[in-house]
Amino acid sequence: MSSTVYLETSRAFVDKLLSVDNELEAKIMDGKDKRADEIYRLYFDRLSLYEMACLVPLSKNHKLFLQNKKEEIYVDLKWFKSKQELKKHLDLALSEINYLKRSYEYK
Repeated sequence: MSSTVYLETSRAFVDKLLSVDNELEAKIMDGKDKRADEIYRLYFDRLSLYEMACLVPLSKNHKLFLQNKKEEIYVDLKWFKSKQELKKHLDLALSEINYLKRSYEYK
């Protein structure tokens, strides 16, 4: 395969992958109420796209670009997990505060 065709094929694949990834990212960010497990699934779907891309022969620049995108998604996923953990702890703290408040109101 000539290098021009190889680069064009590589670029076309990356463009298609980015298009699918953007659709998945839009589903995460659409603002509609989604359960955390749905959002996790979308993140893992995005990551699996980039994992599969590692198996496709691509130009070195495209491979590096996709690796960088995959790492960005990992960071986003970790950030989402951290927010979920914080939310869980805050909800628990608020429940405790409300319990204490009610118990003092009855005295």
